Amino acid sequence: YKNFDGSQLRMITAATNQDGRNELFAIGGDKAIYHRWQTSVDGGWGGWQLLGGRDIRSITTALNADGRLEVFAIGGNNVIYNIAQVTANGSFGNWQTLGGQDIRQIAVIPNTDGRLELFALGGDEVVYHTWQLVPNGSFGNWARLGGSKIKAMSAVKDRQGRLNMFVIGGNGSVYYKFQVSAGGSWPEEWNNLGMPPADAVSSILFRPDPPPPPKINVSFKTDPLSGYIN
Repeated sequence: YKNFDGSQLRMITAATNQDGRNELFAIGGDKAIYHRWQTSVDGGWGGWQLLGGRDIRSITTALNADGRLEVFAIGGNNVIYNIAQVTANGSFGNWQTLGGQDIRQIAVIPNTDGRLELFALGGDEVVYHTWQLVPNGSFGNWARLGGSKIKAMSAVKDRQGRLNMFVIGGNGSVYYKFQVSAGGSWPEEWNNLGMPPADAVSSILFRPDPPPPPKINVSFKTDPLSGYIN
């Protein structure tokens, strides 16, 4: 491990620039966002630079279709903010607000056509999403993706290019839904993946040692005539 310095960091996330250089983003002890990046591909790192923000609670990143990194953050007022590179591999522009209310978690993932789609878990424990109207463009209005008493969420893209959303419901079960087609609309209903049985989980986590093999008493009798063991 190499020491990247920093002081009282609260959260980090990493992304790769279009030219292959890694860039690291961190929430500092002052709840502002800092970043540092490799000065060459697979090379050394520059020093920490202030990216801004105030009372930041969470961050995530994504790569636009044109190669520009974009950072999304939950501010101290639980509203979502974003900032993007002006050009691929370059410096960042100005912070903008994407709205939201009492946001608890965010996730972002690109559609197959390059449009970023942003998901947010609201204070009402429902999942919402918004997406770029065109690749590299601005985001549209927020729409309700649904759910009830959602505790956590995670988004992935499947082999068909459809975005999938997984959530933990209020009953502890995992639910999921996916786009009808790649980059398209979402169905209303959720699929229930259930939860592992409590006894199965406990048996995995606290599996007792197997019992010792039974003792077998074996006696050997020698035939004095043959010398073989019977």
